[in-house]
Order: sequence, then structure tokens, then C-alpha cells
Amino acid sequence: TQKFNSFINKMTEKNYLKKLEKLSVENLDCRDVIEKYDSKDTFFYIDPPYYNMESYYTSHDFGHDDHMELCELLKTTKGKWALSYYFFDDLPRLLPRNKYEWHHERTYSVNARTTESVRIELLIMNYKSGLSFL
Repeated sequence: TQKFNSFINKMTEKNYLKKLEKLSVENLDCRDVIEKYDSKDTFFYIDPPYYNMESYYTSHDFGHDDHMELCELLKTTKGKWALSYYFFDDLPRLLPRNKYEWHHERTYSVNARTTESVRIELLIMNYKSGLSFL
């Protein structure tokens, strides 16, 4: 497609290649990546399967306990992180708003597999971001 070809062309330009020299891509469980690379100089963007929507993903191997473990691990992470999630009832207890920065926006589902048309998408961070657009 045109978008894919545009992306590939950009990735062969010198200015993009120089930036990509420092990029690491790992095909590991998110918890393994965090444990391997965690330091005060690391930033993690975490976008796990959304809670109670795991069946919409190709891989169904990230369940309730995995979400709980991930949230507990994030509490002890040295680096900065931003976590993308839809709201679920346990989330304020796991990552309380008074300890973490929460940003939210309404998203409208066009997915015919769900009866809910509006969801709250969250970006939760362990640092002050200064974001005001969410």
C-alpha cells in the first residue's frame, strides 16, 4: 500500500537511519523487557492487550494475572513509563491517581464485536508529563 511504501522509503533516509541506530526492538514479554532494560535513563511505552478484551487479539496469552503482574512491576520500575489502557475497575487501586499521572480521552468504537460504543482510553504515567491535549 501507499502508506507502507512511504514508511519504508523514510526508513532508508539518512536522517531516519541515524536516529534508528539507538533503537532496540525486542520480541519478548513486556515484563522481560522491563526487567532487562530498566534504569533511571530508560523510557518504556507499554501498550498491552486491553483488560477484558484479550480475545480481540491474535494471541490470547495475556490474562487477568498478567495485567496484575504488569501493574505491580511498573510500581517498582526505575525508568519512566507511559501505559496505554482502557479503564477497568481494579485500575485505580493498582495505579492510584494520587501517585500516577492519568490522562484520558473518550474513544468511539467502530468494532462490531462490542456492544459498547464509547470507551475511556487512558495514558497513565509515572512522571509529570505536562500533557494537556488528552
